[in-house]
Amino acid sequence: MTLEHIQERLVAAKAAIIPDIVILEDLPSWESMMLGVAHCLEQFILLQSKLIGQQTRDLLELRRHHDALQESFSGVERYLAERVVPMLEEAFVCEPEQALALGEFKPTSARSKRRQYLPVSTKTLGAVAVHVAEADPAASGHFVAEIFIPELNRSIGSWRIPVAFLQRGWMTLGLQRTFGGLPKSAHLMIWCDGDAGRAKLSLGPVNPLPLYQLSASTGEPTVARSLALRVFIALPGVELKHDELSFLPDEVVGGTRPPPPRLNRQAIPLSQLQSPRLVRPKGAEDQDFDLVRLIEAQGAVLVHPRRDEPTIAFCEHCIPPGAIKIMADIMVDNPAAQTVGFRLGVVGSAPVDRVDMHMVGAEQFASSSLHISDWTFVGPGRQLSITLPLDPPIGPEGASLLLATRMPDQMSADFAWAKFMRLRVELA
Repeated sequence: MTLEHIQERLVAAKAAIIPDIVILEDLPSWESMMLGVAHCLEQFILLQSKLIGQQTRDLLELRRHHDALQESFSGVERYLAERVVPMLEEAFVCEPEQALALGEFKPTSARSKRRQYLPVSTKTLGAVAVHVAEADPAASGHFVAEIFIPELNRSIGSWRIPVAFLQRGWMTLGLQRTFGGLPKSAHLMIWCDGDAGRAKLSLGPVNPLPLYQLSASTGEPTVARSLALRVFIALPGVELKHDELSFLPDEVVGGTRPPPPRLNRQAIPLSQLQSPRLVRPKGAEDQDFDLVRLIEAQGAVLVHPRRDEPTIAFCEHCIPPGAIKIMADIMVDNPAAQTVGFRLGVVGSAPVDRVDMHMVGAEQFASSSLHISDWTFVGPGRQLSITLPLDPPIGPEGASLLLATRMPDQMSADFAWAKFMRLRVELA
């Protein structure tokens, strides 16, 4: 049997290592043998490093698929509990960082309309929110926007909104339906017509990619930042429903656009979040580290989930009377963590020391003294917003806040520091 046949047999047997067999005429020296062994080890380590790199990429891809599947299960869980299917899903967020006067969006002979490339296609695009850094109820001009498809040279929605209608915070421009069909590029065109007063829009962080920077209508970037954006998606080709604070396109409104409800939002002061308490289940043992704490520099409450049951942070007497909605931004800040479930809750003003886990467990719980949101699952590196409507509004005695996290499917809780950021309330 020749050496080639031996190697073919090894390949057919799928051996872990296929050696290169060579017959030498003379007995090699010790140095030559060590050099050959070192060369073989070097090649073996190189092959192993390539294999580890490929497996790492495969694991990251599996994690993305797992996060998407977990979010789908969350939607199924909500449907089974309430028979409700969420219409819109937040797909992208660029947080506000710097203000830009709305008057800078007014076209002149030397300045064209502003364009912002959207990071989702027209197939599933359902709504876009821009951030108003400062409002001016006395302004007489108009904020004008349209979503433009360059491949078809047409718009799928246009808005002409009095600047006086703009309110500080996120302003949502909702489409009547998703466009469907083949995916196309979506550009948000923005300009100002008339007096913008003191109104300002927000820009996001510096973006090194020219495509995503705020640019002129011809494509040349005007600043090294993108607009502060939130983009929402839905199933392709379906009619959409929006809340009363969203602005519908002009073609849907028809006549004179009515003014939106006035917002009365305020941040929950950090002084009221200074000492979040851990609500432990009956019989629970003490942990060897703090599961909940406030990061004052970031304005965030960190809540570390357990592997086998939810972790609940209790912030006493921080919800004012008349509150009709609680909002927060949520994220998992460690890339080594797994997907984490988040939940907001509001409970009567009486102190809470220990509760049964069914109050914020996997199933829905409702009572007159407890308001609680659905579970929202977020993977590492993503940031979403979570909202808890309060009906009826909080009474004159106020209420306390519950922040809950849990791990799905008995997954590891290592590195799963979950953040509730920018906690805020909306008052009636």
